[in-house]
Amino acid sequence: MAHAEAPRRRLPMGPTPEQVATVLAAIAGKTLEEANVAIKQAISQRAEVRMVGRRVAGSEELERFPVTRDLRPLRANVIVSAEGLVESISNFG
Repeated sequence: MAHAEAPRRRLPMGPTPEQVATVLAAIAGKTLEEANVAIKQAISQRAEVRMVGRRVAGSEELERFPVTRDLRPLRANVIVSAEGLVESISNFG
């Protein structure tokens, strides 16, 4: 008797290396307030995502296709992450 394959769980997609680099470049040598302003500016200037995943009908696999999309909804998460990063760095030193 064949066993049914367990459903695969989708892992949450984290920031891309490019997003991390943008945040680090934006906050380098800045206070927390300056870093927040710099991150907001960097994200608003970069308002497109070249590749996003799309669920293929009936499967958990992702199909990649070019698309442009407004990044403003992601801004809050990136800023919160950057604040935590800045606080961690300042508390460490």
